[in-house]
Amino acid sequence: MFITSFQRAGYPLPPGLNDLFPVMDQLSSEELCWEYLGKQRMWEENIHHVFGHALRMILCNMNNYNNIPKFHLYSCHDSTLMLLLYALGCFDGCWPPFAADLILELYIDEEASSTHDGDMTHSGPQNSDVHNHYLTPALDALWIRVLYLGKTIPLGCLWEIPYSNGDRYNAGFVPLHFLYDRWRPSAPALEEVQVA
Repeated sequence: MFITSFQRAGYPLPPGLNDLFPVMDQLSSEELCWEYLGKQRMWEENIHHVFGHALRMILCNMNNYNNIPKFHLYSCHDSTLMLLLYALGCFDGCWPPFAADLILELYIDEEASSTHDGDMTHSGPQNSDVHNHYLTPALDALWIRVLYLGKTIPLGCLWEIPYSNGDRYNAGFVPLHFLYDRWRPSAPALEEVQVA
């Protein structure tokens, strides 16, 4: 981190040090993940113990989209950003660059919302092990898209989601209930969620 700050300030670095940046970047991010999440085989389980509160907050805010401000801005340390990227399944193993940004967008499919009025089923895959009590018509009409460093993350491909709407999946949109599946251990209890 000192070297990165030194470089950003415009100070010259010793010869050959630039060649080491990719390796230093990878090793430092791996070390941080080991410190927070333990042994690598336990990362999937431990992410919910270490980072569950933040994941719950995100899910609750997305569910209560009618009752809260339309825009939320959070500032965090790069280590927090790394854990969020890991929880989303798009962490590439590299330390986030200076002033990195991660955007989670929530969209409402008005057509699906009106089609599902009074119907408590969802249009996701039948074999999907989802939280059925979250799948109200309003929640089933919610889609998310994630952008990291200004580029859309192809969540449908990363999460191996069978698609029913190719245009949306190609644009990076996935139904919100797949995020609930992924973050199941950290998902809020039904009484915490007030779906509009």
